[in-house]
Amino acid sequence: MTGRFEPRPTRSTGVLTVNGWQLKSYEITLDAAPISKEVIDAATSCLAVALPEAGSETAVGFVVMHLGSEQMWLLADRWHGDVACQHTFFAPLDDPKNFTAIPAGGPTACVWELAVHAHERDAFVAHVLNPPDGPDYDAYLADTLTVAAAGTRRLIEQFNEAWDRGDVDGLMSLMTDNPTYRASTGTGPGTGFVGTDAVRAGFAAVIAAEAAIPAAAPLPSSQIIIAGDRAVSTWQYPSTAPDGTPAIIEGVDLWTIEDGRIAVKDAYRKSFPDAPG
Repeated sequence: MTGRFEPRPTRSTGVLTVNGWQLKSYEITLDAAPISKEVIDAATSCLAVALPEAGSETAVGFVVMHLGSEQMWLLADRWHGDVACQHTFFAPLDDPKNFTAIPAGGPTACVWELAVHAHERDAFVAHVLNPPDGPDYDAYLADTLTVAAAGTRRLIEQFNEAWDRGDVDGLMSLMTDNPTYRASTGTGPGTGFVGTDAVRAGFAAVIAAEAAIPAAAPLPSSQIIIAGDRAVSTWQYPSTAPDGTPAIIEGVDLWTIEDGRIAVKDAYRKSFPDAPG
């Protein structure tokens, strides 16, 4: 492995029932694209052969399907008392439905999969071992982990960079095939644009309007907060009020991300009379 660690998008995909076990299912990928149904079906069939029949009331656990850069990994952990019993498999990237068991002494979990293990350990303690009224398996199954892609932050940064240079083609390359843009200007609370053609026209119109504002260079104070497939970013730029006095425009963008691209950009803003010193 080379390079710095970057979080990989991790999401819960529900509960998988195999041989009486209720297993929280997770997907880890490089680009936030969902793992195909064919691979999921192959993983389920593999586990149906490998896992024993559930024989106790603690018939819960978790599964991690990790489409990594080298292999397709499948980890199934079933709780036996306070011990997680793991079954580990891999499949080649060019045949990701052909799972093979990892032999004894082989790899168990990587740094991305261990994030799920850490969450599951804490969830099991909280909801099964230590709740005041006894084990709550439904609460355990509902307590899941989501990790946003590091790429989400870079995606928004790339959008803002393209916006600052007026690159409408660059903006559209980051959008989904059926995007939505809700501007902070226009009629009502702001004009909405839906679909590729309308969003492209909306971006071009707002960028042109901003370019006509004196001293509209953006200030370097943006902050990006990511939560799953949603994000919030702040922005501000100096402007001039109608009476010619300095003003500052501050705003936030609400983002919806789908499969590593921007599905919705929803902008809100406020105007203040005095620019900060």
